[in-house]
Amino acid sequence: ITGQAPEGKAAGSDTPASAALANSFYDRLSAGNIRGYSPQLMSLQSALNTRRPPGAPALIETGKLDHATLSYPAHGLKYDLGNLEERLRRARIAELATLGGVQLTERDMKDPGLEARLLAKVPADKLKKRFAARAAGVERARAALAAFEAAAAKSKDPSQITKALLVELSGRQREAARWLTAAALEEELARIESEEGFLTADLLAAIDAVPAPAPARESYKRRGEGYKARLAGLKANAQASLDALQSDAWQSRIAEIDRLMAESQNLRRNISRDISDYRLVPFRVAEAVLKQPRWREILDDLLVKYAKGTSYGREVANRR
Repeated sequence: ITGQAPEGKAAGSDTPASAALANSFYDRLSAGNIRGYSPQLMSLQSALNTRRPPGAPALIETGKLDHATLSYPAHGLKYDLGNLEERLRRARIAELATLGGVQLTERDMKDPGLEARLLAKVPADKLKKRFAARAAGVERARAALAAFEAAAAKSKDPSQITKALLVELSGRQREAARWLTAAALEEELARIESEEGFLTADLLAAIDAVPAPAPARESYKRRGEGYKARLAGLKANAQASLDALQSDAWQSRIAEIDRLMAESQNLRRNISRDISDYRLVPFRVAEAVLKQPRWREILDDLLVKYAKGTSYGREVANRR
């Protein structure tokens, strides 16, 4: 129901927004023919069409600079922002429903008045503080996107398409990408914080109760500690990336941010699924264990030892 970001990707990585942190196609445009036809620009328009985000219209490949081309990055930025807003909405509703003891279905999530009704039952200040940080991040990204679109709107007048406008659009695009990536990192931190306490006392007790050799149980616990270490690394990287993006000198730290995000992508791969499976296995084993009186256990031991060739002896041996 919460609609989380794709598994195996660090938040904000491999998206139009994060890709624009270091590179802006406006930088290439400013070195070309601004007024006339350019085969290089036509190739760029073709590339934009090939990689256009969902919902974006096809770009007419004229080989000339126009409003449609100069405003085209807004489609990718809007797509990223829309995904962040929807996941935040779903996560907030899911949290309110949990606090209010309300069971939700996917159909309920489509109700535009659902969140308001839940807030009538549960005050907003009961939500985790991370929700406020995520909302603030999304709001900064929305404002930066609006500033980019306002700058791009100038190109509706062909006489306004100048190198100065391209420089402005490049800066506005980077600024929008900056805050979209920061909002995605706030989302990543929220997800990590929801997972990092998975190795509970109840889970450790369930592992200890599994009818397996002690070395196997200890190995399983070490695997859990390994997942905890990966989550700690993810959290440290996400916070460091967020701090870098929020600093005044963020553009000089793009290489550092890229390195941290690449490292996080490896750490994140399948970890949510692995932790979910890890938590379930000991309890599923406990449900599957056949519970019987002590005298039956002793009798089964004897049958396996002295009558393993009988059908019942084979059944007990296979079960064990």
